[in-house]
Amino acid sequence: MKVFLEVEKGENCGECFQLEVNRYRAIGRADNGAHTSQFTAEGDVALDEEELARVARHMGRRAANGAAQVGPAVPSAFRRGPDILLDDAKVSRTHCMLFVDEQGAAVVDLMSTNGVLVNGERVTQADLKEGDIVHVGKSRCVVRIRP
Repeated sequence: MKVFLEVEKGENCGECFQLEVNRYRAIGRADNGAHTSQFTAEGDVALDEEELARVARHMGRRAANGAAQVGPAVPSAFRRGPDILLDDAKVSRTHCMLFVDEQGAAVVDLMSTNGVLVNGERVTQADLKEGDIVHVGKSRCVVRIRP
């Protein structure tokens, strides 16, 4: 399974970001020359302990609510892809994380200032499905899932 996040509205309109099973990508604000970015295009800045704990709690809930845990149960078992950097002042330096495991895709807010909306509802964490609309800052993104 491959998951794509297509930006439909915002400064990065038209960009498409891919996630693969057992991988994650963090979303943050792009560096506009003021050095306000926390993440990098290479994805080489580690999540801090609190961010990892939020993701681990979400993964634990997924395992408890779903079928038998097939994939990794901790964030450290996931391989990190390049960070998604959005040109949007409303996006926090460390805004959220998208990940994909055998159960599907999910988003976890990393305590961003302006939050994450999925289908118009503010969430701290949410499982994602085909066609879901994810708002990060002023950016509107649609989730596409392919076999």
